[in-house]
Amino acid sequence: MKTTLLLLVSLISFSSFSQHASEKTLESRAREMFRVIQLSDKAAWKKFVKENYSQALIDRPMRQRREQNEAVDEKVNTATTPEAKIEEKAMMFERLHEDFATSKLDGIKVTGQTCEMTLNAPSGTVAVISLKCSPEKPYLLTGFGVEAHN
Repeated sequence: MKTTLLLLVSLISFSSFSQHASEKTLESRAREMFRVIQLSDKAAWKKFVKENYSQALIDRPMRQRREQNEAVDEKVNTATTPEAKIEEKAMMFERLHEDFATSKLDGIKVTGQTCEMTLNAPSGTVAVISLKCSPEKPYLLTGFGVEAHN
């Protein structure tokens, strides 16, 4: 009975520690992403993608949807080579840099394997960058989204 209780307590503690580690890692990746967005260095953007994105996220086609004055523009990028996929993600960082390089980080909220990072641009635009990480080490990013409002 004592062995079973000890094993149960150990499993609960390990699970809690593992979740805490993934949350700390995800918050760290979010802060690093904000720092990299502020840079105008394409090599740094590519390096961030290579070091922090899961292969599945790198391979996933990017969707871009812009809504402006009731008009909707949506396109899906379909890069095929590994270099083109990284280049495509670097172009996304370029757009984020153009829009949010001078923004202030308003907050980061991490819950489990998801994170919301709020940015406030001097223009009054507020962006929420949503990140998701894998549940296993090294907790690479598996999901990414940006929603901006004026």
